[in-house]
Amino acid sequence: MSMKNFLLWLTFFGLVMTGVSAADAQQNSCGGLVPTLQDLEKTYGETPLFSIKSKTSGWPLIMTVNPSKGTYTVLGVKPGGKIVCVLDAGDKFEPWVDRVTPQEPKAAPKLKPTDGGRES
Repeated sequence: MSMKNFLLWLTFFGLVMTGVSAADAQQNSCGGLVPTLQDLEKTYGETPLFSIKSKTSGWPLIMTVNPSKGTYTVLGVKPGGKIVCVLDAGDKFEPWVDRVTPQEPKAAPKLKPTDGGRES
Protein backbone atom coordinates (compact mmCIF):
# COMPACT_ATOMS: atom_id res chain seq x y z
CA MET A 1 0.00 0.00 0.00
CA SER A 2 1.38 3.37 -0.93
CA MET A 3 1.43 6.36 1.41
CA LYS A 4 -0.56 8.34 -1.18
CA ASN A 5 -3.43 5.83 -1.04
CA PHE A 6 -3.36 5.76 2.75
CA LEU A 7 -3.58 9.57 2.89
CA LEU A 8 -6.49 9.54 0.43
CA TRP A 9 -8.29 7.09 2.71
CA LEU A 10 -7.67 9.28 5.76
CA THR A 11 -8.98 12.36 3.97
CA PHE A 12 -12.15 10.54 2.93
CA PHE A 13 -12.72 9.21 6.44
CA GLY A 14 -12.23 12.68 7.92
CA LEU A 15 -14.82 14.13 5.55
CA VAL A 16 -17.33 11.42 6.46
CA MET A 17 -16.77 11.90 10.18
CA THR A 18 -17.45 15.65 10.06
CA GLY A 19 -21.15 14.78 9.82
CA VAL A 20 -21.18 13.60 13.46
CA SER A 21 -23.15 16.03 15.63
CA ALA A 22 -22.59 17.03 19.23
CA ALA A 23 -26.00 15.53 20.08
CA ASP A 24 -24.80 12.13 18.81
CA ALA A 25 -21.71 12.36 21.00
CA GLN A 26 -23.74 13.10 24.13
CA GLN A 27 -25.49 9.73 23.78
CA ASN A 28 -22.17 7.87 23.96
CA SER A 29 -19.75 7.22 26.82
CA CYS A 30 -17.52 10.12 27.83
CA GLY A 31 -14.46 10.42 30.05
CA GLY A 32 -11.15 12.15 30.53
CA LEU A 33 -8.93 12.46 27.45
CA VAL A 34 -5.77 10.98 28.95
CA PRO A 35 -7.46 8.07 30.81
CA THR A 36 -9.53 7.23 27.70
CA LEU A 37 -6.45 7.13 25.45
CA GLN A 38 -4.59 5.03 28.02
CA ASP A 39 -7.53 2.63 28.30
CA LEU A 40 -7.80 2.26 24.51
CA GLU A 41 -4.10 1.45 24.30
CA LYS A 42 -4.22 -1.03 27.21
CA THR A 43 -7.45 -2.76 26.19
CA TYR A 44 -7.25 -2.75 22.38
CA GLY A 45 -3.65 -1.77 21.59
CA GLU A 46 -4.97 1.35 19.83
CA THR A 47 -2.92 4.51 19.46
CA PRO A 48 -3.97 7.87 17.94
CA LEU A 49 -3.73 7.96 14.17
CA PHE A 50 -4.94 11.50 13.47
CA SER A 51 -7.07 14.35 14.73
CA ILE A 52 -9.26 16.73 12.74
CA LYS A 53 -11.68 19.52 13.58
CA SER A 54 -15.27 18.93 12.49
CA LYS A 55 -16.80 21.80 10.52
CA THR A 56 -20.27 20.55 11.49
CA SER A 57 -19.98 20.27 15.27
CA GLY A 58 -16.82 22.33 15.79
CA TRP A 59 -15.45 19.45 17.88
CA PRO A 60 -11.97 18.10 17.31
CA LEU A 61 -12.12 14.39 16.44
CA ILE A 62 -9.43 11.82 17.24
CA MET A 63 -9.16 8.40 15.61
CA THR A 64 -7.23 5.63 17.35
CA VAL A 65 -6.40 2.36 15.60
CA ASN A 66 -4.69 -0.96 16.04
CA PRO A 67 -3.86 -1.79 12.41
CA SER A 68 -2.72 -5.34 13.19
CA LYS A 69 -6.05 -6.27 14.85
CA GLY A 70 -8.23 -3.91 12.79
CA THR A 71 -9.85 -2.18 15.78
CA TYR A 72 -10.60 1.54 15.77
CA THR A 73 -12.27 4.19 17.92
CA VAL A 74 -13.40 7.69 16.97
CA LEU A 75 -13.49 10.22 19.81
CA GLY A 76 -15.11 13.66 19.93
CA VAL A 77 -13.23 16.14 22.11
CA LYS A 78 -15.53 18.40 24.14
CA PRO A 79 -14.75 22.13 24.49
CA GLY A 80 -11.84 22.59 26.87
CA GLY A 81 -10.03 19.53 25.50
CA LYS A 82 -10.10 17.41 28.66
CA ILE A 83 -13.23 15.30 28.05
CA VAL A 84 -13.78 12.98 25.09
CA CYS A 85 -16.81 10.97 24.01
CA VAL A 86 -16.74 7.76 21.99
CA LEU A 87 -18.55 8.47 18.73
CA ASP A 88 -17.84 5.20 16.95
CA ALA A 89 -15.80 2.03 17.41
CA GLY A 90 -15.37 -1.22 15.58
CA ASP A 91 -13.11 -3.98 14.37
CA LYS A 92 -13.11 -3.64 10.59
CA PHE A 93 -10.43 -0.94 10.14
CA GLU A 94 -8.45 -1.30 6.94
CA PRO A 95 -6.57 1.26 4.87
CA TRP A 96 -7.96 2.32 1.51
CA VAL A 97 -5.95 0.44 -1.11
CA ASP A 98 -6.09 1.26 -4.82
CA ARG A 99 -9.88 1.37 -5.06
CA VAL A 100 -9.73 4.50 -7.18
CA THR A 101 -6.75 5.35 -9.32
CA PRO A 102 -6.15 9.11 -9.35
CA GLN A 103 -5.38 10.64 -12.73
CA GLU A 104 -2.06 12.30 -13.35
CA PRO A 105 -2.32 16.09 -13.67
CA LYS A 106 -2.09 17.47 -17.18
CA ALA A 107 1.09 19.30 -18.09
CA ALA A 108 0.82 23.07 -17.94
CA PRO A 109 0.82 24.73 -21.37
CA LYS A 110 4.08 26.28 -22.45
CA LEU A 111 3.89 30.04 -22.23
CA LYS A 112 5.49 32.39 -24.72
CA PRO A 113 7.68 35.11 -23.31
CA THR A 114 6.04 38.54 -23.27
CA ASP A 115 7.37 42.05 -23.25
CA GLY A 116 7.35 42.84 -19.53
CA GLY A 117 4.11 40.96 -18.98
CA ARG A 118 2.16 43.20 -21.35
CA GLU A 119 0.26 41.90 -24.29
CA SER A 120 1.16 43.33 -27.68
